[in-house]
Amino acid sequence: MRNKLRCDRESITGFFIHTLGFAFFIELATRGKWFELTNPDDGRAHFFTAQAFSLINGRFNVDPFFLAGWNGECFNYSGKCLGYFGITPSLLRIPLIPFLDSNQMGINPFWYVLFAWLVYVSASNGIINQTIMLLGGKISNYKIVFLKITIHAGPVLFLLVNPYVYYEAILWGVSLGLATVYFLLKFSSALQVKYIYIAVFFSLLTLHARIVEGIGVFAATFALIAHHFISKKISKNFFLQLVLLTGTALASLPALNLIRFGEIQPTIGAHHGGVLADPYRLTFYNSVGVFRITRIPKLLAAYFFPNFENWNEGFAFEPNRYNLKILFLETPLYSVEQTEYFSPFSSSFPFTFVLGVFGIIYLFQALRFGNIFWIFLPTSVSILLMSANIGATQRYLADLWIPLFLFSIIGICILNAPKKPKLLAFLFSVLLSIQFYQSINLTFNYWKFWGDIPSDFYQHPWYLLELFRIDRR
Repeated sequence: MRNKLRCDRESITGFFIHTLGFAFFIELATRGKWFELTNPDDGRAHFFTAQAFSLINGRFNVDPFFLAGWNGECFNYSGKCLGYFGITPSLLRIPLIPFLDSNQMGINPFWYVLFAWLVYVSASNGIINQTIMLLGGKISNYKIVFLKITIHAGPVLFLLVNPYVYYEAILWGVSLGLATVYFLLKFSSALQVKYIYIAVFFSLLTLHARIVEGIGVFAATFALIAHHFISKKISKNFFLQLVLLTGTALASLPALNLIRFGEIQPTIGAHHGGVLADPYRLTFYNSVGVFRITRIPKLLAAYFFPNFENWNEGFAFEPNRYNLKILFLETPLYSVEQTEYFSPFSSSFPFTFVLGVFGIIYLFQALRFGNIFWIFLPTSVSILLMSANIGATQRYLADLWIPLFLFSIIGICILNAPKKPKLLAFLFSVLLSIQFYQSINLTFNYWKFWGDIPSDFYQHPWYLLELFRIDRR
């Protein structure tokens, strides 16, 4: 009876949190208009719809309008404007195209952002429940509540206010990547073949939404399959079948690139419109490299070392001032593209970061939780990929979310203070309060520094609150 009451209480609390989260999402995504939703007039908000029109007509190119023009985000191949963004969001739009006219701006991207957000919340909630079950099922109710709050108070919040292609692509990558992890966990607990097939399918969708998250969840899928084979939970024939299936799904990326661009990996310096229009940018790319392993240590430190410079505004790293400060050391990040602001994950989302650190330490200390180890740890490949990339901007913190969110679940499950449980709960509350504030603070303040957002954003009543008022630079 007591367990039933606890389950009912948890369900009601979870429903309340997600209802508030949904209301918060609608408030931000509609600029406080709710039922007076307007369709953005910038082409970048409709790129995936334009690409969907192209796909059903057997091509990949779009009008340059949908990628900010020839000198914007177009990849110029044989005089055609191609997007370097994945095709999954476009495939999801195809079912609606027969009901529209030839206007490629007819679908408001808000509805797809909403769909992606619902996938994100559902998958995150399922992962919390599955992980707790695999760890024994004993955890304080307030810890579950805190974890569910972080679903809404994290870097994904930043993606919701801007419907442009850059943000929706990351949102789909995170959402579908978490869905993949959920089904990998289901396979681990139930050992039903259907779950691994579904996981591979979601891995494929993730890869073609956002490569960073896609590689991470593919690494987790391969690792889990190998772990089950070594543990003799699956036969050799079934193992080979799964490896072939997963390998084929992964190989679809270079194959599609070959069809789309004529090369396995498109060359940014030779084809990106923004680079071709700016000789200095091309020189910079050529000198420091677009993707370099040697960049990983510095950018890892920049993403994760706490930095409270300009903390009220939320940004430690500003264009042309990317100086990593650790105690008395100052290291310029010359190899990072000097274009946009970003903030360290640790000082932006301290609750998830601190618990994530404890979680990853515990995973290495307790390898007996084999299934969780081989699912959660490989997803951190995405962090390494982002740290090797030339770009660094606030939206990329969401690319780091999947592994850190997973590690934080482990961390909060294993952190206990039997003698001072109230003190632990208080510390958790402080960290979560800071994270909640920062998630909102960054979401609004970034656009006061960086104006590339639909103009109606500035009409949001929250934008005028003294809490977030800072002179725009």
